[in-house]
This record gives sequence, C-alpha cells and structure tokens, in this order.
Amino acid sequence: MTVGQSLEHASIPTLNFISRCCERLFLEREFRWLRLRRLQPGSDFSVCLTHDIDFVGIRRHKFDHTMWGFLYRSTVGAMRDLLLRKLSFIGLLKRLKAAATLPFVHLGWAEDF
Repeated sequence: MTVGQSLEHASIPTLNFISRCCERLFLEREFRWLRLRRLQPGSDFSVCLTHDIDFVGIRRHKFDHTMWGFLYRSTVGAMRDLLLRKLSFIGLLKRLKAAATLPFVHLGWAEDF
C-alpha cells in the first residue's frame, strides 16, 4: 500500500479486478449497494465512504474488548435503545437472545453469528 504495484504487474488493472469481484459477490448474496459513476471531467474531487469489517465471527473473541462490547450493546445498549424508541420490543428480544446464545457459540453448540 505504501509503494504501489510493482512494474512487472503494472499492466494488470488490480482495482478494476477487485471491484468486479466485489460486485459479483454483492449480486450473488443480494447485498444492498450503490454503484457510483466515475469522477466526471472537470470535477475537483470525489468522495468514497466505506465500511470496515473488524472481525468475521464472535467465537474468536474470548474475554476481549470485542466480546464485552457485544455483550454491552446486546443487553444494556439494547435496553437504552428501547427506552429511546430506537429499537422495537422484538428487536430487544433478538438482541437479548444473541447475548444469551454467546456461551453456546463459544462451546461450538450454536452457530457463530
């Protein structure tokens, strides 16, 4: 990322390849996404918003800040969101179920969410 693509691979449009792969995956999995047009001639700048995925599963996080954060958001945070009317009662039940399922996920008895 700091030195760029080597000269021997310079003819390969790597970003275009990655973009097409992502687009194909999004379509296959029916993700909601928005494809933006390229920067138009005469434009001074463009903006790209992205989302970072910090981890794939909770099972890898035993007693670390990620697991404790998950438990906080799925219990205390969920109750707060319910009181602030940012979450429905059904949403609260789903979050509490996820929190209750966590020990079984770590034991391998429940699917990792």
